[in-house]
Amino acid sequence: RIGSWLDAHRGHCVGKTSADAFALARQHARVLAQYLEMTSSHVNGGSAVRDRAMADNVRWILEREGPAGKVVLWAHNAHVATHADFGVDWMGLHLRRALGRALVVLGFAFDRGRFQAVGATAERARTEWSVGAAPAHSLDGALARTGLPLLALDLRTVPEAGVVADWFAARRPARSIGAVFDPAHASAHLTSEVPARAYDGLLFVAETTAARPRFPPKAPKPPGEPTNLSLDAGPSGQPPAGWDVRDDARDHGYHVVTRSAGCRRRRCAMIERWDDQPHYGEVAAGMRQRIDAAPYRGRRVRLHAWASLETTDADASARVFIAPAGLALVLQAPEAFEMVRGEPWREYTAEVEVPADAAWLSFGLELGGIGRAFLDEVGLEVLASASRQ
Repeated sequence: RIGSWLDAHRGHCVGKTSADAFALARQHARVLAQYLEMTSSHVNGGSAVRDRAMADNVRWILEREGPAGKVVLWAHNAHVATHADFGVDWMGLHLRRALGRALVVLGFAFDRGRFQAVGATAERARTEWSVGAAPAHSLDGALARTGLPLLALDLRTVPEAGVVADWFAARRPARSIGAVFDPAHASAHLTSEVPARAYDGLLFVAETTAARPRFPPKAPKPPGEPTNLSLDAGPSGQPPAGWDVRDDARDHGYHVVTRSAGCRRRRCAMIERWDDQPHYGEVAAGMRQRIDAAPYRGRRVRLHAWASLETTDADASARVFIAPAGLALVLQAPEAFEMVRGEPWREYTAEVEVPADAAWLSFGLELGGIGRAFLDEVGLEVLASASRQ
């Protein structure tokens, strides 16, 4: 129904935002419909619907990239395979039908080593696992017997007839470890496949190492008191002292720094992004603080700050926000949600009633899209006891 409504009101939605914003919203509605179809399917646990949907979504991205666009996609060997098996047309097969030989599919194999996967126990915690040499009769074991630590094999050059052709055209077991691993049932992580039918090539690694997080998890800082609300502390040109900035902000083209030029007072904070590369999803960056909620529990708190937004991007938005921990919805005054474009400076306020069980308060400034957002003269005050506790 959401998709139908968007289709019926396309002109209105595009006029209020842009053609790109509408296309992304329409795709989000499509993904939601795909999910509902998958969860209601009783055939192979919805796998057939899932792989068809994944292929459709890849094609949508490719079409948006234009005639010269290219996509590199990583997925489990089963999903990229270009054949049907276990009653499922895998994503790779759907893409092969649509793209023909413009699609190149590489399967991965390994002999031994470490990897990360979710455990099969009730806790389902992500864990680092280790396995020994692959079974000798498996595809992985055969590749290991070459003695090569790394191997890239082009299956498109396999002869059409003869011993080599027969070997790659025969079904044989291959390692199939995905998101979940159960060391007590290692044999269950072998599947039967025909390499020449499934892939255009094979990439083999004799020994794997477990994936390492790009940004190792940080121990959360204990919530304290509001810090550097004046934004004067710390060196200019650096992220504001005492405020948190997402580690991956620069990956999305955002810069969060303090500066002196154009501020209301001596120093202000700026969030800036001019990278116009397409992003397929909600991308935003900001600065925030997390403070102890104990002094504010059961009371109404107001955040006020001066801010401005410079942008020519119709999809850009910025907000001043405050929220108690544990709430999924960020609460803010309506005028603080979309800052007025073009005004040099304007005071924004956001209020929230702090629940009696809140652990901390989070507040700050966020920017989504192309442009600059500025923050200055931040203040936090208690108004009164909350009307509801």
